[in-house]
Amino acid sequence: MRKVFNVLAVVFIIVSIAFVIFPMDTIGLIPVGIALVFGILAFVIAESEQKKFPKLLLIISGILLVIILARHFLIADEVADDPQSEQRKIERKTEDLKDLEEMEAQ
Repeated sequence: MRKVFNVLAVVFIIVSIAFVIFPMDTIGLIPVGIALVFGILAFVIAESEQKKFPKLLLIISGILLVIILARHFLIADEVADDPQSEQRKIERKTEDLKDLEEMEAQ
């Protein structure tokens, strides 16, 4: 059973790494939490000489958890204002209005 928990923890750690690399925001907390749960279960079930790998899993999961939380709280994901885009919107509106007026005149 310990091996199953280890394998599941590794799988969820890999998914968590993918979520950390790609900007998934707090959705990455789900696989990290699951990896932590399986790591804790593997640690509790393991005998004293077999606790090295579950400790490593817990450390990696903890690091990933800290990275996800740090990205969420420290890095602002704001969209910058683009004045050229606003200008293009205004120009398109005026062109559309002109086109509508020409269609109504016909």
